[in-house]
Amino acid sequence: MKRVNIVETFPLTPASVDQIAEMIEEFLTSLKVERANLLRIRLSMEEALLRWMSHFSAEDSVHLSMTMKHRRPTIVLELRGEACDPTSAAEDELGEWASGLLSGVGLTPLYSYIRGVNTLTLTLNRRQLNPALMLLISILLGTVLGVLGDAFMTDDMRGTILRVILDPVQTAYFRFLNVASGPVVFLSVLAAICSVGSMTAMGRHGKHMITRFILLSTIMSLLGITAGALVFRVPIQLADFSGSNLTELLNFSLGLIPSDILTPLISGDSPQLILLAVILGCALLVSGEKTGGLTSIVNQGNTLCLTLAEWVSRLTPLFVTLLLILGIWDGSMWMFLDIWKPLALYAAISLIYMTAFLVTVSVTKGVSIVTLVKKIAPSFLLAFKNASVDAAFGENQSCCERKLGVSKALTEYGLPVGLVLFMPSSILATTLFSLYAANVSGVSISILWLLICSLLAVALQTATPPVAGVDLLAYAAIFGRLGVPTSALTLAIVADILFTFATSAFNQAMLQMDLVQEAGRMGLLDSKRLRSGK
Repeated sequence: MKRVNIVETFPLTPASVDQIAEMIEEFLTSLKVERANLLRIRLSMEEALLRWMSHFSAEDSVHLSMTMKHRRPTIVLELRGEACDPTSAAEDELGEWASGLLSGVGLTPLYSYIRGVNTLTLTLNRRQLNPALMLLISILLGTVLGVLGDAFMTDDMRGTILRVILDPVQTAYFRFLNVASGPVVFLSVLAAICSVGSMTAMGRHGKHMITRFILLSTIMSLLGITAGALVFRVPIQLADFSGSNLTELLNFSLGLIPSDILTPLISGDSPQLILLAVILGCALLVSGEKTGGLTSIVNQGNTLCLTLAEWVSRLTPLFVTLLLILGIWDGSMWMFLDIWKPLALYAAISLIYMTAFLVTVSVTKGVSIVTLVKKIAPSFLLAFKNASVDAAFGENQSCCERKLGVSKALTEYGLPVGLVLFMPSSILATTLFSLYAANVSGVSISILWLLICSLLAVALQTATPPVAGVDLLAYAAIFGRLGVPTSALTLAIVADILFTFATSAFNQAMLQMDLVQEAGRMGLLDSKRLRSGK
């Protein structure tokens, strides 16, 4: 990058707005930001400046700062004067929750007003190696160190390192996952419930979209848990819904009611946290404008969840290396040998489900499957390559509007909301691997266990933001509630990284097909553009 720190002041004029926009684009280009995302960021910052220009005078000045803050590229625009939020129009369309999500992954600026200064801040993710390369390095390093240590170190030396270093580090990391999962689950579900108010305000289309997202995700979860039980040959305790079985079901239902508010947060009891979040979220919706301040705090808390998830994500490669060494030395590597089974089953079901989406759109909209595949392929491959939603968001939006013919009026809110509420592929991966880990660990599995696992996967994945690290927190929450040993999180760490590449791509592609269907129902679909070969 030619210029790391750029700090300049400009008059609030049309010429300055153009100059600032060009400097931002140059800055992002030097960071090798994906082109579609780069244009989205430039346009959002440019539009914000134009709104400021219409509100203030040319005598006012804008302070531009583009720096590396804590190794994260950061763009800041500051304007002294009365409060004027240039993102308010976008918030009316997206909702504060969806806007906060996009700002959390570095795709839209975040507004604040402190001590008479209007501030727009856009913080991008840290530049890092490709996730696939990082995973490969972690696995190779862990395997090489584990094999070398097993070959050249004495049993006493390995035992000492296991006892003094590796075992305590593993325990500390798993405790961190358990501690982080509680607040993330609670705040994410609460923020999602609050966001439903802005979505349902759009009328039947918003309600229909939310209902459809959740229904299709639930179908995927039930399909996955059924197929997994058959393929993994899980010994299921069949219930006759009498005696102890009815007691178990009743105890679980009544156990959802916590004795107090703090205990579920401390213990990380996911079902209780979800119930609390739903109740409080509904109360905030009913109260309406009277609790606007609390709703804003909830959304800010949800933004903190993104930071927690990022910390988990950045620690993961290191712990993959350490846990591989530990697994080789203590002889527990056998658990990794059959990890291909849930991966293979996941791939098969995802392809079948994706094919069903393509066939449905093909039949109802009169477009060939080959044409659809060609149109969604670039955004699919980009999401797969980067294992990231934010990296492919711009390409995703471009695909929907320019290739699939979905109106911008739908994509502006449908994409951000869908990228959170519509997670069928992630739900399938979580369900399958949770079942596999429980079966390998010898956990007693009943029909009720399968149902709880399925519903928890839907609730956790639907409410939590699509950022790296959150899936691992979901595993920690599910394992803790369903009695899966903490040691199985070792498998989950490796599986989560492997799953993430495919889940990001499949979630995005399925969402694109569903938005085509939704646009058709709303009269917001350009059928000619959809059927064209371009």
